[in-house]
Amino acid sequence: MKKRIPIGISDFKELIEADYYYVDKSLLISEFIESGAKVTLLPRPRRFGKTLNLSLLRYFFEKTEASNTHLFQNLKIESNPECMAHQGQYPVIFITLKDVQNSSYQACLKHIGKIVGEEYERHSYLLAGELLSEAQKRRYRRIMDFEESEELALQNSLHDLSKFLFRYHNKKSIILIDEYDSPIHTGYAKGFYDEIIDFFRGLLGVALKDNAYLERSVITGILRVSKESVFSGLNHIKVFSLLQEKFSTQFGLLESEVRDMLEYYELENEMETVSQWYNGYLFGGKTIYNPWSVLNYIEDRDSPPLLYWVNTSSNRLIQEIIINRVDELQEDLERLILGESVTYSINEETIFSEIENSSHSIWSFLLLTGYLKATNGRMQGNQRVFDLMIPNLEVREVFQKTILGWLEKAIGSRPLKRMLRNLLAGQVDDFVEDLQELVKRTLSSYDTRNDFVELAYHMFVLGLMVNLEDSYIVRSNEESGYGRFDMALEPKDKSKPGFLFEFKRFDPKKQKATDENLNKSLKEALNQIQEKAYLTNLQTREITPLYCIALVFDGKVIHHQWQRIPKEVSRK
Repeated sequence: MKKRIPIGISDFKELIEADYYYVDKSLLISEFIESGAKVTLLPRPRRFGKTLNLSLLRYFFEKTEASNTHLFQNLKIESNPECMAHQGQYPVIFITLKDVQNSSYQACLKHIGKIVGEEYERHSYLLAGELLSEAQKRRYRRIMDFEESEELALQNSLHDLSKFLFRYHNKKSIILIDEYDSPIHTGYAKGFYDEIIDFFRGLLGVALKDNAYLERSVITGILRVSKESVFSGLNHIKVFSLLQEKFSTQFGLLESEVRDMLEYYELENEMETVSQWYNGYLFGGKTIYNPWSVLNYIEDRDSPPLLYWVNTSSNRLIQEIIINRVDELQEDLERLILGESVTYSINEETIFSEIENSSHSIWSFLLLTGYLKATNGRMQGNQRVFDLMIPNLEVREVFQKTILGWLEKAIGSRPLKRMLRNLLAGQVDDFVEDLQELVKRTLSSYDTRNDFVELAYHMFVLGLMVNLEDSYIVRSNEESGYGRFDMALEPKDKSKPGFLFEFKRFDPKKQKATDENLNKSLKEALNQIQEKAYLTNLQTREITPLYCIALVFDGKVIHHQWQRIPKEVSRK
């Protein structure tokens, strides 16, 4: 019997003891020990294993009554006796803030207080005996029972707990803080950014700066919020971002690890699909796969590739940033969707107030949050620049949806809805007329003059069709019959019509744009649908009626012909 896939399991002990499949990342421990940094910040995109890795560190270092040595048997770290000498030797404070996404500052503080209170309760053995004074015990219980709402008490809570643990164990504490910036993201989106920044400046400053009871600390998050905002005065903090080589293989999956996993689950033939959809990230120059998406793909092994990672949190902030700066960003976004790159310098420190006001900051934000990858780093003057690209097919879908968002803002949603309504009613001529208007008002000249124009239109129309996802399955470049069709709309309700699109580019450099030549291109596109039996999949599912639509692009001008199946071809 195969091991279970650990989807949603972020507790290392549970994962090992319940015998889930585990990709061995235990050498994170040796990298951490050897780095020597007092405070280590490891920013990585969401769902790349941050919580699980901090849990690994907790169970390795934590001094407990029952030994945790068995958790590390047969793992890579076991072969390093110098590191194993640290196993079970320190008190550990571990909090994760990944779920702190409250809509107000006070609710956010209450949630953080609850999390800290639970960590106090985990160490409630400190209340026994005369270790603490009666006043300290009362303060301890107020925090443990979530009664302490005073902001100052929360800011001092991690420092105080490390002091109490030192009295008991005569050992300094290792402090692990997971997803420290989740409340900061929420504060920015909900309007209490300044308040939450002030709170974390106090919390982290007291706990990590000049704390005589601190052995070492590891902090994870998505972004490195600027030093001036949160880490003021923490001169001993060492940041290892996704652009740096150290720790680069400990978050996400290496290609060899993905290949081993697919072979274990007898899915080795799926390697190419997994690579196209979920590969493409570069951490410190190493090729990395998205672990959340790969695990879900293996779990849903009988399903086609789905959007897993992009659906795990809201993309609202990214969409709003892009929509608000559409005129400035449009051409670069279109380049990215076409599979090309854009070149920018990257600032690894994020100042939220600058994101909406600086297109330069936007590209850094998109890279660090996992929506782009950086290649070909080089010096340009006194700046280090990178070629930025969309990493894989899954993330490209986000950009398509985002383009739909700024389309609606730029031109209004009413023409778009009318266009889609005409299509579903079988009024193809009216549909193409509306599409033509959208193209004239939205696509840049860049898209319609280069060799990728067919792909540009394909992506453009595909992005528009996302609006039909409630009632249609939007399929692109899938096999059917004797080849791959460009795009199809399969109704979830079989009583509704199906649509199949074939896109062609008309090249005026090769032939004149006469009516005869254009009609020939259109006829060839429609014939291709029939000759290669592209309708096979839809017909197998008994979808009727079916509309075959040929679109030929001549710059920004769209020519079309269509036919309705099973009725005779109606040439328009």
